[in-house]
Amino acid sequence: MKERQFVHLLRRAGVSIITDRGKGGHVLAKYHGRQTTIPIHSDHELSPDFLKTLVVKQLGLELAQVL
Repeated sequence: MKERQFVHLLRRAGVSIITDRGKGGHVLAKYHGRQTTIPIHSDHELSPDFLKTLVVKQLGLELAQVL
């Protein structure tokens, strides 16, 4: 899945995305007191293991809620 597509799906699931945290190719995702950083580098593919780590472990969402 592309990075920007993943950010779009997170927004639809109710995750706050903060893009204006200085310079660089990362955005901050916040959900119910938890947060994580998502890299945005020229529309690369994110691996399924990376997605699972971000969503399930760091944000406390189920992968099915996002996809």
